[in-house]
Amino acid sequence: MRWLITYLRKLLGSFGYRGTKKTGPGMEYTLYTREKGPICYEFPLFPWDSPGESFLQQLLHSSLSWYWESERRYDPDPTSAELGLPATRYLTPLTEVSADEFMRDLKERDLNGDMRFIALYGTDPRASPSSTICVWLHEAIEDFLRDEQGPLWLVAIQIGDCNYELVYVTHTPPAPVQELLRAWGVGDRQPRWVRRYRSLGVAKLEDYTLPLHYS
Repeated sequence: MRWLITYLRKLLGSFGYRGTKKTGPGMEYTLYTREKGPICYEFPLFPWDSPGESFLQQLLHSSLSWYWESERRYDPDPTSAELGLPATRYLTPLTEVSADEFMRDLKERDLNGDMRFIALYGTDPRASPSSTICVWLHEAIEDFLRDEQGPLWLVAIQIGDCNYELVYVTHTPPAPVQELLRAWGVGDRQPRWVRRYRSLGVAKLEDYTLPLHYS
């Protein structure tokens, strides 16, 4: 049944329709779990069909440090083209100053009605890059995947053609991450579905090349 829902979403998406995201307490979500390595929550997180001010403030006041990167696959639709966004946004700190750019990235649509690929990284606020931000984050992702340790605390990914995001965290997240998960409606509620992490297929965090333009 789930494959049919996904197919219908994509079919409607080809006509520029994405439905309405139901975020926050009361929504259903899927948990992808495994014995070792980060686990993954699948649920609607990014508010691309609403103003999103409360979500943005949750991030900025969470005590985590945030970075994001994004890119589009195809040319933007006429409305999104007016936003004047770059085809690729390289790693950018999310702050009060850059918040408007982040929200515009969330809302951009391409000619197929799909959104940008976005990767949002929440890191330990006490940590600071010891090298270039791209190299530092790449090493942090490796530590996160291998030992569930290091300065990286959370990764949230918007694939672009789905009504949900994927949020990767450790089995025992730091307190600020636990607070965010509760605020997002998944931290203290049982999942509707529990699946093996490997069933994510190519959406497993270790199967992405992140940061996007790391070399």
